[in-house]
Amino acid sequence: MTFFQPNGSAGLLQKGEFGDRVLRDLPVLDVSDVEDSALISALFRDYTYMASSYLLEPCHMRYLKDGSYGHGRPKLPKNISVPLWKLAEKLRAKPFMEYALSYALYNYKRIDKNGPLVYENLELIRAFEGGRSEHGFITTHVTMDAYTGQLVGCVDSVLKAVKN
Repeated sequence: MTFFQPNGSAGLLQKGEFGDRVLRDLPVLDVSDVEDSALISALFRDYTYMASSYLLEPCHMRYLKDGSYGHGRPKLPKNISVPLWKLAEKLRAKPFMEYALSYALYNYKRIDKNGPLVYENLELIRAFEGGRSEHGFITTHVTMDAYTGQLVGCVDSVLKAVKN
């Protein structure tokens, strides 16, 4: 689904073939019986990537052609929208790509499972472009969020010190 495959060849999005493949090959999956939270989260992430890719593929192709973005597709097909809606309901989320559940915080794995949440130890699960800049953007946010607890603790300490 990426612009470029790991071997450097053009992916379906780069070739403008993703939408046609979705319509031709992707079945409408019944996710109503899926109860495993990790699987629900993974499917939600992947369906949001598919939804964004499907809707915005014409914009990318137009940009490659003449440098303008043009319009995306006006609606999602059932084979993306129905499972995405059901998964979103299970997660009590909105059925679109967002920061935590799709794009960044649920979209990485540690290379060394016991290693820290730092750029060098994180690998993306899904990507659009698949390059180092996208990896860097997302994993930098994951690393920043890993320090949020400490940061809040420090702010709390500063506020207590000021109060006393």
